[in-house]
Amino acid sequence: MGFLGKKYGQILIIGDVMLDQYVLGQVDRISPEAPVPVILEKNLYAVPGGAANVAANAAALGACVKLVGLSGEDDAGRKLKSLLKALFFSENDLSPEALAAGAGQVDISGLVSWEGRPTTVKTRLVSGNQQIARLDREEVGPFPESICQKIIESAEKAVEWADIIVFSDYKKGCLEGEIFQKISALAVKSNKKILVDPKQADLSFYKGASLLTPNKAELLKATHLPLQTEDEIKAALSVAAEKSGAEILLTRSADGMSFRQKNGKVTHFPAHRVEVADVSGAGDTVLATLAVMLARNFEIKEAIKIAIEAAALAVSRHGTVQITLQALREKQQIISDEKESLQPFAPIFEKAHDAMRFCSMLRKKKKRLIFTNGCFDILHLGHLRLLQKAAALGDYLIVGINTDSSVKKLKGETRPLQTQEVRAANLAALKWVDMVVLFDEETPAALLKELQPDVIVKGGDYRPQDVVGGKEAEVLIFPTEAGYSTTSFIQDLLKKHKTP
Repeated sequence: MGFLGKKYGQILIIGDVMLDQYVLGQVDRISPEAPVPVILEKNLYAVPGGAANVAANAAALGACVKLVGLSGEDDAGRKLKSLLKALFFSENDLSPEALAAGAGQVDISGLVSWEGRPTTVKTRLVSGNQQIARLDREEVGPFPESICQKIIESAEKAVEWADIIVFSDYKKGCLEGEIFQKISALAVKSNKKILVDPKQADLSFYKGASLLTPNKAELLKATHLPLQTEDEIKAALSVAAEKSGAEILLTRSADGMSFRQKNGKVTHFPAHRVEVADVSGAGDTVLATLAVMLARNFEIKEAIKIAIEAAALAVSRHGTVQITLQALREKQQIISDEKESLQPFAPIFEKAHDAMRFCSMLRKKKKRLIFTNGCFDILHLGHLRLLQKAAALGDYLIVGINTDSSVKKLKGETRPLQTQEVRAANLAALKWVDMVVLFDEETPAALLKELQPDVIVKGGDYRPQDVVGGKEAEVLIFPTEAGYSTTSFIQDLLKKHKTP
């Protein structure tokens, strides 16, 4: 896989897929036939909707997604599939634009086609920035047993692969007929976290879920309790948790989100104040963002804060949109008091050629690229200080790491202590690191020819003229931190545990 960074968000999404259409026009008169506005159509476009929008959002945040659901054998179904294919790039066709956005993938092989039901389509009529009306085409209700079984089989194949399981329920039939129960049972058995955007009034339907994300209208329908005060909301959340057995994240629009944990504690997260342009698809954005961040091992409360950021971006734009990692990063740069832990992982590349395309784009934007490399078998304080100093020298810090096979050549058969995937992930999680690239040779000479950094940083007793790649780039040497070495650490550890 060229873009190894996608490994840090593998999401299985099951639910009601649909096509969202927008008819954009202008109203300048009332119809003489009836007291209704006449819209002069200017433009028509379509985007993925429902569970497909959740999938598109997760991929925009860098995740690798497998989407399972039902689409009709009709023009709308074919349009939806083509949109999902066109939104993001395959592993072998990563453009600099896609990489810069952190774009992932959507695997649509799990979409079941059935001519017995049309693809759900929501068509919104918009004049200027105002939605005038919405036209829905849909059929709801349980699917035939044969279709249910195909959906279950498609999802079952991906449960072990996924980091997180997401159910996007729009109550069109895709979770009924024991579809939810059978897939969730397998997910629970595999110890996978299950997120659900619920539409069923009876929340016991979702037994087995880890987290439900209802809005206030859905919570009211499920509990029949008032939601005017904070105490009333806490009481309703308690009832919802008891019925479902799950933690509850209540989305409250401009009032933010309230999270009820298993232990009964309720934490409120305020929303960022923005000018709301369109709330369409905001719930999908929240669900997708939570899933991706939890798949990347963020704590739930940190994931909620990032989801609030993403929701604020989504509602400030018109139409159903996908929020990218790049957009989140830019927003977090504006909100300077946000915790550093909200920064997403840096991308990890297995192939120099894929990384080169990213670097090429950065150079076109006049970015100063800094490079350093090593085995990074045990990430110690000496490494951290070197990376911190290197990052301060330019706009993007690229870290090259030796693959497992090349570490063995350099350090011996007992090394590395950690796999290349673990070593790469540790580096990618650091705030100073912007990109990690694996190389299989003993030196990064071939990699440097591809990346063409502006500065090469090394630690230790190197002389600039002896550094690989030094003829093509500026070289800076930082002294090694005394007392910090992976080799000496291993030797000291062996001495301490040596059997007398």
